[in-house]
Amino acid sequence: MRVCSTCFLLIPLDYPYAANRRTKSPDSSFTPKSIQCPPALYKPGTTTINYVGTPFPTIVFEVSHTNETWPQLLSDGRTKALSRTTTIQVVIAFKIYATHFRAMWAKRGARGYGMRLCRITRKFPINRPTGLNFDIPTALIFWGCPAIPQHLQNTPHLRIPLEEFRSQLAPMLQR
Repeated sequence: MRVCSTCFLLIPLDYPYAANRRTKSPDSSFTPKSIQCPPALYKPGTTTINYVGTPFPTIVFEVSHTNETWPQLLSDGRTKALSRTTTIQVVIAFKIYATHFRAMWAKRGARGYGMRLCRITRKFPINRPTGLNFDIPTALIFWGCPAIPQHLQNTPHLRIPLEEFRSQLAPMLQR
C-alpha cells in the first residue's frame, strides 16, 4: 500500500524522555493530519497563547550506522520513543553494518508505555535482495484520529518492503 501525502503531515520533532528532560530527534516521523489531542499528547514546549501545540507523531523511524549499536537502538525505542511522556505508537528501526543490515518494528506496550517487538529481522547481506516486509496496522498509524481516511478504510496494514530500503542503501555502501 502507498499512502498519499494528504494523509500525513511531516513535522520535525524532538521528543522529551526520562525525568532529566533530555530530548531525542527521530530520523523521521509521521503525524496524521487529523490526529486529536487528547488522546495524543502535545510535545512539551510547543503550546503557546496563540498556538495549541504540536502533537507527537504516531510513527518514528530510526536509522543507525556507526553511532549506535543494535542493543542501544532497541533500548532507545523502548525507553525514549515509547516512553510514558510520548504518544508515539510505532518505532521502525534499521541498523546498517558495513555489508549487512538489520531491521525491526515495535509498537507501544499494552500498559501504554514500553515496547512490544512485533518483527525483528536477522542480520542479512546488503547485496542480496530480500522479500521481507513490515506490515504496520493502519489503526496504529491513525491512532488518535477520529477515523481512518476513507480511501484507507479497507486497508488493514501499511506494507513497508525492506527491499526498497536495501536497494537504496546498497549502492551507498559499495563505494
